[in-house]
Amino acid sequence: MDELYKIVSFFASFDYNEMLNEVLNDEGLQQYIVELNQYQLHEQHIDSEGVKLRQQGSQYGYSPTYYIKQKGYKICGEKFEVFEPYSLKNSGEFYDSMKVTIDRDSFSIVGNFISIRQDYDLEKSFGKDILGLTEENLQKVFSSVEENLKDYIFNRLQKAS
Repeated sequence: MDELYKIVSFFASFDYNEMLNEVLNDEGLQQYIVELNQYQLHEQHIDSEGVKLRQQGSQYGYSPTYYIKQKGYKICGEKFEVFEPYSLKNSGEFYDSMKVTIDRDSFSIVGNFISIRQDYDLEKSFGKDILGLTEENLQKVFSSVEENLKDYIFNRLQKAS
């Protein structure tokens, strides 16, 4: 009975916001979150709403200037054809700026939308949803958080025993 009382007391003493905050502050988890966002942009060419990356006002779906710079185009007669979708990687400056910020019980992905090298505002051109995860990728993060919480509780329980 004494052992059961210890366990119940142990769980009653948990500060769940502190526990979640500690799990979310894990560098490995934060890197995983950033990589999921970068994967969406670079491999899937979608924003956090699952919408294909599209430069606002572009009939091509992407910036013709970008394709010309990257040689990701060809001219067929009078038609301009693009064959490399926009990934927002370009110089890597935007990807390098991406990081996770932690609030009390949640996280956000932030990054520098303004390219210093190219004087270009990605948020203005592609919208604020380029930072963030799709529902599918959020579920992957929630699964990782759940596993990390289990490990955290187990380790704390072992230390208390």
